[in-house]
Amino acid sequence: MYKRTSSPEKSRLVAMSALDDVFDSLRHVIEADTNCVIANLELMERVNINSSNKYRGLVEDAKVLDANRETISSIDAEIQGYVESVNQTVKQVDELEAIVKELDEWSRELSVKCRRYGRKPIKP
Repeated sequence: MYKRTSSPEKSRLVAMSALDDVFDSLRHVIEADTNCVIANLELMERVNINSSNKYRGLVEDAKVLDANRETISSIDAEIQGYVESVNQTVKQVDELEAIVKELDEWSRELSVKCRRYGRKPIKP
């Protein structure tokens, strides 16, 4: 049943078995490392795809913002014309208020002079 082998042959079989175990272990390490690298590459691919989609969305958003900027710029240019017109109107109103104030002073002076000379004052 049990066959005896010579010592050198037994040593060679043990060495071969040990080498087989080392090669199997090395194969498992390489397979595990390869699987890890593949998983990392797949993850990087998914991240890259998500980033690409995100940037595509940002490009669209940038186009919309640029169109809005152009619209706002044209509206701003139109409003500036109105602002200048309002500023001119305010300046004219200020000038008219100064004239009205001066006319009021003259009217008061005229009323005082009319009272001095016995005439009825003219009501504005």
